[in-house]
Amino acid sequence: SNECFVRPDNFTYITLMDAWAKRGHPERAYAILQRMEQSRNPEVYPTVVAYNMIVNAYAKNSDPYAAEEAEAILTKLEQQFEQHYDRNHNRTPFLPSPDLLTYASTISAWSYSPDPNRGPRAWAVLQRMLSNIENAQKSNYRSNHADIIRNAHNMVLAACAGSKGEYRSAAFDIALRTFQMCQENKNHVTYTSFFKCLFHLQDDLPKRHALLADAFLDHCHTSRRRVHKSVISRLEKVAPPEVSRAILQKAGVESREWRR
Repeated sequence: SNECFVRPDNFTYITLMDAWAKRGHPERAYAILQRMEQSRNPEVYPTVVAYNMIVNAYAKNSDPYAAEEAEAILTKLEQQFEQHYDRNHNRTPFLPSPDLLTYASTISAWSYSPDPNRGPRAWAVLQRMLSNIENAQKSNYRSNHADIIRNAHNMVLAACAGSKGEYRSAAFDIALRTFQMCQENKNHVTYTSFFKCLFHLQDDLPKRHALLADAFLDHCHTSRRRVHKSVISRLEKVAPPEVSRAILQKAGVESREWRR
């Protein structure tokens, strides 16, 4: 017979997954990945890039359970790697471990989730990332680790700002700890996200205004007085005019003159 049978390879599976993910169907993309996992072709196996594609697709999906699905994949990768490492004391590309992007995308999924407990859930994933950071960084050898880690902290802040009801108090405590953990690795998004947390989670106005002032002065210091316009704009939105003016004057910043 002159018939030629072509078996799908990694590129075939990844292309299909990417198509479904971009159409907003992470569950269909994940079904392709599961077929990839079950393939008997020794040259076909999902890499961490494939798993990250699915997690990222869930992070962008509007389904109310998308964050749960993203975290389930992260947990699967963690357990898969731990079980294999305990047995063979080595790492293999056929059983990938989660990298920094896996954790960051899962945190992003929680930041967009409608779950009122999204802040604490995002924080829990951040702690898992930091506890596994040595192994996670090895998989991101071409990436800027500091940027990914900073973005993960920023997304925890965003998740906290959206926490509601009985979770607000815990979310506020997490927001404070997250902001403090960033130390010198902050950018303008860190400050604007923290300001949103203060506005939505801190009902004690004097304490809120004091924290706003401290954070803004910190931004002036870390930015070497190149104050980002979005930070000033957010400050003016979350604080009364007289409070924002007092903070700007204390920092020696004029709201229009110092914008960049």
